[in-house]
Amino acid sequence: MRIHKNVFVRSVAFAVLGFALSIAFAVRPAGAQSCQALIDALRTDTQNVVLTGRQADKNRAGLLGKLDNASTDLSKGKLCGAIQKLTDFRNKVNQLIASGSINTDPTVGVTGQDLVDGANEAIACIEAQAAQSGTTCPV
Repeated sequence: MRIHKNVFVRSVAFAVLGFALSIAFAVRPAGAQSCQALIDALRTDTQNVVLTGRQADKNRAGLLGKLDNASTDLSKGKLCGAIQKLTDFRNKVNQLIASGSINTDPTVGVTGQDLVDGANEAIACIEAQAAQSGTTCPV
């Protein structure tokens, strides 16, 4: 009887430990997933935004490349790199807005300002993760 009781106690202890560890590891990726979801939504908007001019295809490919690189950095835990890629993305979108090469009319669909706002939201999300982990990114 005593042996069965010890096995039961150990089993419960391991179950509790396993549950606690699963919660601890589940909380950390959840933040990364929400930041990744913001980048994914931004990627979809970038695919759908109207770009004009001779360089429209090249500009779209460049913007998508910056988002893909931000996603890669985020998945590798390179938070500062992801923030920098998203900042580069935002700067390029602002250049396209200034040159009139990206949609600015909300009635047409996604606008350049929507992309800037989405980038700012993703940057803020990743900055919050960086602050939480004690990571300081250069400005």
